[in-house]
Amino acid sequence: MKIRALSLSILALLTLTIGTGSGSTILAKEKDKAVSIQQLEEIASGDKVTVLVFDEEDRISEEFHSDGLKVKYNWDQDQIISSEDSEGGEEQYSIENGKFIVERYYNDELIEVKSTDLVNSISNDSESEVESDNSKALATNEDYMVKGIRMNDFISNSTLTNTSDLSESGIQKFLSDRKSILADPVQVYRKDKNGKVYDAKIKVSPAKLIYNAQEDHGISAKVLIALVQKESTLITPKRGEVSYDSRRFIYALGNGATDKGDMYLLSGFDKQFDGAAKTLKNLYNEGKNKSFPVKLIVNDGKTVSHQKVTYKGEIWVRNAATYAMFRYTPWTIDTALLPKDFGGGNYLYVKCYDMFW
Repeated sequence: MKIRALSLSILALLTLTIGTGSGSTILAKEKDKAVSIQQLEEIASGDKVTVLVFDEEDRISEEFHSDGLKVKYNWDQDQIISSEDSEGGEEQYSIENGKFIVERYYNDELIEVKSTDLVNSISNDSESEVESDNSKALATNEDYMVKGIRMNDFISNSTLTNTSDLSESGIQKFLSDRKSILADPVQVYRKDKNGKVYDAKIKVSPAKLIYNAQEDHGISAKVLIALVQKESTLITPKRGEVSYDSRRFIYALGNGATDKGDMYLLSGFDKQFDGAAKTLKNLYNEGKNKSFPVKLIVNDGKTVSHQKVTYKGEIWVRNAATYAMFRYTPWTIDTALLPKDFGGGNYLYVKCYDMFW
């Protein structure tokens, strides 16, 4: 099943809108000079910006990164089906059983399949949650260990909700010090029905988007940065690494919904931080009303073994923050990677967070 154009469900930040469904689409004036694809590449490289191109129907068309990476998105009417980049990478998108599936290829070889629960599938009565009375929970509240990390409470409530660690300038410095693609501003261009490209007069600072998401929803910028590294490796990849070709601003935090809303995509990225922070805060507040420990189904409910270690399909979580993270990503590890590789899920989040802080 092809994936319908993702609206990504959350209000745009900084009052930046490309298409709002109310006729307020920001278009370049006719008198503006059209630019060529080659010029866009030169703008991205020379001005140190990430250029995003949208067509007349507000569908993302291309990305141009300041270090030379180019990404082209392919659509079938209102359905985005794939993307390919200039480094031999390709991603194919689909929805199966309420999950958003990304298949990643490198030089035509399948290297990864990522599965993320759709944001709009999360609800209070979600089948991903199984609770029992507290006395039974205490009797069966066993540790869930993944390579020395206790996943039952891998994140504290204070860590998830700490909004004082990083200022906007601190976020920018963090991104710049690591030469992250997110250190560059995002500049938007529009393509008209004749294929001519114009400047849409929109420029977005990723650092400000992260900071605003932190301030608006009370979720730590450190958590959001670790999440974007887990989902899209937008912080650290270098040319020559396999992860380099996976840098897509679309679905940067795995946050998406299938309902066609006010806009198709502003990179997907502009609403990813706001959407992730809002969703996590809602799930955290939901968790605060629980009596812990609470049993959740993880890893699609399947128990697997790897190198003589068993990873169960359920876990007893012990605080609201861990509850929120498992409701957002209901995986301790990505079992699809086994036995060739080991990682993914919230285990990968912990590794990303610890790598930075």
